[in-house]
Amino acid sequence: MWYKRAIDDHDQETLGAKYYGAMSNIGYIYGQGITPVQTDAVKSLYWSERALPGGDPRAFHNVGHKYFHGLGIKRDIGKAVEYLRKAADAGLSRAKFLLSIAHLDESGPVFDERKAMDILLPLADGGNVLAKYHVGGIYLTRTGTFHDYQKAVDWLSRSAAGGDVDAKFELAKLQFFQI
Repeated sequence: MWYKRAIDDHDQETLGAKYYGAMSNIGYIYGQGITPVQTDAVKSLYWSERALPGGDPRAFHNVGHKYFHGLGIKRDIGKAVEYLRKAADAGLSRAKFLLSIAHLDESGPVFDERKAMDILLPLADGGNVLAKYHVGGIYLTRTGTFHDYQKAVDWLSRSAAGGDVDAKFELAKLQFFQI
């Protein structure tokens, strides 16, 4: 793997920010199992954690993702949120999305629908199909402030128009059961 060779052949001072970027990329490659590398959550976590001192938002996302899903490490939503927040603050949209999902977990330590919506709405307005689906789902299934059937149908329709199969299924259920 060329990234690994670059790290092995050079020191941190020579490569500078590229040194940490290479580690972050290795972590991503192991996490995704990009050919010819086999998926390995433990190696992915190892390389991503080594990249953290460089401040690469992708490394923070990768580590947060591992903690969130318990991949290569024990699941820990609190730690996941800590890392995801750093990546989200740097503007990484996939970190923002995963952070919003953590805030929607009613049994989790960071449950907060308002924070979830504050994160999801800009993502949805920006075209993120999954964010549109989740915004629609919140308006459909929650009570109180967020319960709004028309907004739910609107957001689910936008998500479905973007190709989201789950949104299409939700809309079909609503139509079938005439809810």
